[in-house]
Amino acid sequence: MKSMKEYVAYIFLSISILFFRSTLEAQVGIEAEVLPWPSASKAAVSITFDDAYISHVRRAMPLLESYGFRGTFFLIVDKLFRQGKFINVRPSAPISEWQAAAARGHEMASHTVSHASLDTIEVRQMRAELINSKAILDSLFLGQPIVSLAYPFSRTNAVVSAVASSIYQSGRAGPPTDGSAVYNYPATVDLMSIKAFFPCSTVEQWHSAVELTIAGKGWLVEALHPIDEPGFCRVATENFAEHLHYLSQQHPALWVAPVRDVVERIQQWRTVEIEIKSISERVYQLSVIGPHSDQPDWQVALYLDDAHLWRIEEENGQIVSSTIEEDALVFSWPQQRANDLLFLRPKDQTHIAQYSWGALKHAIRKRPEH
Repeated sequence: MKSMKEYVAYIFLSISILFFRSTLEAQVGIEAEVLPWPSASKAAVSITFDDAYISHVRRAMPLLESYGFRGTFFLIVDKLFRQGKFINVRPSAPISEWQAAAARGHEMASHTVSHASLDTIEVRQMRAELINSKAILDSLFLGQPIVSLAYPFSRTNAVVSAVASSIYQSGRAGPPTDGSAVYNYPATVDLMSIKAFFPCSTVEQWHSAVELTIAGKGWLVEALHPIDEPGFCRVATENFAEHLHYLSQQHPALWVAPVRDVVERIQQWRTVEIEIKSISERVYQLSVIGPHSDQPDWQVALYLDDAHLWRIEEENGQIVSSTIEEDALVFSWPQQRANDLLFLRPKDQTHIAQYSWGALKHAIRKRPEH
């Protein structure tokens, strides 16, 4: 039997541990955030092209591919077939060349059938423009559904956007007119009214838009038209090449991807979150939950006091690489462990619970007398 002195020591120790646990959990406030962009990216850029100019195939695509980039090309159906008001204008590239580009990973998207201003025509005609352009383009690019739309002349309204949302996953509008940022915030962007940046000014201003996007951790959608051929907002080949080189230098902070891919990423990101459970005095269990929790390449930021004092481990004790960014511990969830658990623990942790009663009793008896 234990003596009264031992019972008192045991009770004292139990109260001390409970006090320590409650004090620690009061002091360690942890907030988790799943970051929207993959790998180590801080922002995203989509390079888009309107109106199916021949220079998009002959000039833009080779330059994009030389840097490993892929673009989104908003095609006017009537221009592809050289009909309607496009009979007597500069022709587009042959459809076979657009199909080959799609096979190389470029996104083909809709700019309607005739490029009519959707907010000024009858609803019946507007619906036909949206439905028929998707149906025709789907038939041309088999296996690669048309999911992105650019509103002609950047014009839309609530009715147009509502109809478009039943047909497409996203709709690209024009530059902001309210003085807001030129880029889109992934948490709040209306995917049927995506803001775009038109690079009709200097290359320096074009680069500056990217810098602002990285600083704001947003998504910049660049809307180009002809490359060295007549048309609205014409861009010189050398300026476009200089900008692509600039974008390549922003790696890994910048993710360059077609609109389709970024929209899919945002939709998935909006459904996942990190669940944190306290499983002992100084150990927290982390798991990814949500419909798309098994998707790889999620970045996670843990906001806690003294982030540099903590580490992330896999279940087998393997340490997960992390960085300190401001007051957050940031890491990429291991792709091979998307459905597994990770653990947050202090770097200098000692496990009080591992001591036996005998060891604790011995430790107490060895305490110096005062």
